[in-house]
Amino acid sequence: MTKSTDDLMKILKNTSDIDSYIEENTEDMTDGNFSQYIANLLVETDLTIAKVARRGQFSDSYLYKINEDRKTNISRDKVIQICFGFGLDAEGSRKLLRAARVGELYPRIRRDSIILFCLEKHIDVIECDKKLEAVGEKKLLRE
Repeated sequence: MTKSTDDLMKILKNTSDIDSYIEENTEDMTDGNFSQYIANLLVETDLTIAKVARRGQFSDSYLYKINEDRKTNISRDKVIQICFGFGLDAEGSRKLLRAARVGELYPRIRRDSIILFCLEKHIDVIECDKKLEAVGEKKLLRE
């Protein structure tokens, strides 16, 4: 992918033919398949499902189901846990959250800011939960 989202939006606003737009920009677009995004990320990071699950503090069977496209209704907090599992920074997490279509982290929201900080500083999900709890925000992990 070479064009930014902003670039694509500018091109889209100025196009008169959607078919030409899609043909000319296909390589810069995603098909929105979250399981494929996860599969690609596993290859890119050279991580196993078990390691991602362990680092994100969720069961590996959950990620296997996503990877096999058997689990499609995924909560935003679970996707954030997956971000921690992959060790993604804020930008990588933004892309994963967007691929999952669950809403990006927003730095104007206190809880999201704490999560973004932890992702950017590569603080693990357990420590992130401690930071969230310390300021009275909802934790990522279930009790």
